[in-house]
Amino acid sequence: MEKRIAGAEAVGSHKTSMLQDIEQGKPLEIEGMLGVVVELAALTEVEVPTLKALYACVGLLDQTVQTGRVKIKGIQDR
Repeated sequence: MEKRIAGAEAVGSHKTSMLQDIEQGKPLEIEGMLGVVVELAALTEVEVPTLKALYACVGLLDQTVQTGRVKIKGIQDR
């Protein structure tokens, strides 16, 4: 765990690609990251309630950003 924390700190100020997409109002690539996992879980009858909740929340965020009802800014941009 300490190595992971140190590695993250070494990267410094970095924005994930999803955060960059949100800030730029671009569609999120949630189907490829979450949608497919939720779908495979359903096909194999594996319960993934946390992933389903995350998928729903990120989907709602994506819809909200795409309709222009909200603009998300990064912490450093405020």
